[in-house]
Amino acid sequence: MAFRVTQISDNHLSARHGFARTNWEATRLYLEGNASDLIVSTGDIVVDDPDEDDTRAFARARFDELPAPWQVVPGNHDIGDGPPDPWQDQPVTASRIDAFVDTWGADRFVTDIEGWRLIGYNSILMGSGLAALEDAHDAWLAEELAGADGRHIAMFGHKPVYVHGRDDPATSMAMPPRGRDRLLGLIDEHDVALVATGHLHDFRARIDRSTTFLWCPTSAFVAPGGQLDPYGGIRQIGLVEFDFDTAGVTWRLVRPEGAEESTVRPITEAHRSIRYSPPAPWDPA
Repeated sequence: MAFRVTQISDNHLSARHGFARTNWEATRLYLEGNASDLIVSTGDIVVDDPDEDDTRAFARARFDELPAPWQVVPGNHDIGDGPPDPWQDQPVTASRIDAFVDTWGADRFVTDIEGWRLIGYNSILMGSGLAALEDAHDAWLAEELAGADGRHIAMFGHKPVYVHGRDDPATSMAMPPRGRDRLLGLIDEHDVALVATGHLHDFRARIDRSTTFLWCPTSAFVAPGGQLDPYGGIRQIGLVEFDFDTAGVTWRLVRPEGAEESTVRPITEAHRSIRYSPPAPWDPA
């Protein structure tokens, strides 16, 4: 029997700024009507600011309402961003990672199912320059990959490993080269079957060597600029369902009924970012 994992990403939840509410509710209703064995969020769980304790608590409460077990990994909005150009000048720090772990329990995970090892890793930490934390994470990841004991391997992180190719220059759209190169070495060494990420609010799936690199779309709001984008993805609200069995994995892109292809561009143009815009509560009075 297949083991179903539903990947959601870039949820951007906030009590004060409920712009993601309609699409989160559509996503939650879909999950209630379509059983999953595990739900994985690949980061950017909160809307804009890694230092808002109340927003983290609000997001955790929304996840505790989900109808299946879940795991999460952090995005740049959750723990700060990596090089070369941290979003809103908020770099990833040890204290921000600690705050994330206090709320969510961990910044990584390992789940073994029949025929597979599922690994969630902290893509923001890799290549960040936080040497001690990064080294410990990389050692943990190498150990978990080596310990797969013949299982196929699927990995879940936030930022794409790269956008166009393995030799991409440094960009905020993907992992920094130092972290990317380390991760690609591990992926190739252990013949990882699937790497599923988020961050770009796009859907795309491509095979590089023997690995499928898949981008999950957002459950919140699409990036401005039309459906197709320069990264070769498709901009839409959605999620990805994976069915894992001993023979392999299949996946499908889903747009939940009732989801709206909304964008927050007018807000960010007027206020620089959502955090500086007037409150738009999740539950308006």
